[in-house]
Amino acid sequence: MITNNNIDLPENPRQVSFMLSNAYKDYRGVAGFIIKARPYICPFEEVLVRIKPTNTVLDVGCGSGSFSVLLAKCGLGKSVIGIDISENAINVAKKAQQVVDCPITFEIMKPGEYPQNLFDTVVCIDVVHHVGVLRQEEFVRSLCNKVEIGGQLLIKDISPLPRWKAAANTAHDIVMSNQWVNYRHEETVLKWLKENGMELIESCRLDRLWYGHYLISAQRVK
Repeated sequence: MITNNNIDLPENPRQVSFMLSNAYKDYRGVAGFIIKARPYICPFEEVLVRIKPTNTVLDVGCGSGSFSVLLAKCGLGKSVIGIDISENAINVAKKAQQVVDCPITFEIMKPGEYPQNLFDTVVCIDVVHHVGVLRQEEFVRSLCNKVEIGGQLLIKDISPLPRWKAAANTAHDIVMSNQWVNYRHEETVLKWLKENGMELIESCRLDRLWYGHYLISAQRVK
């Protein structure tokens, strides 16, 4: 484990997968395998270590709740809310919530809907490329608008470059979600953030296997 502000965090995919195995122990077969295998292709531990421990966290597009569970179990948020448009995914997340007994709430929300209050930290993991091209800028703006002044926004997504990695991830999403995806270069996303009151903390690549991940961490300054 590694320590961030006196909080112990998982330091590799195996440790992350073990934490999720405990939370989703009722899920076996393909569904359980996907949840427990995802940390080996998505750098959850790299995102966790960049999050400042805080009071309120919003996980936008939380899916089945894996990252929300990790946030709560690691103590990075006193209150964690995960939202998603999929009723099936939220139902899975709520079952995990009952197992881990941590301060998490999961809610089904339509595209563009959010809880009313602002948050100290907003995270968005692998969602931007699932948003339609014409709606992506508006979506990023909406994320900025949910962050308290002085709060943190973290966006982890898939880069369009190199093209062969993007093509491999496209095939992955077609198989896993039956959806054609729309990649945005990290520089474009960063431009949108700056236009909406955000100041860059860090922008980096976190490639894993054939997946071209990028992470942007920003602070709301106005």
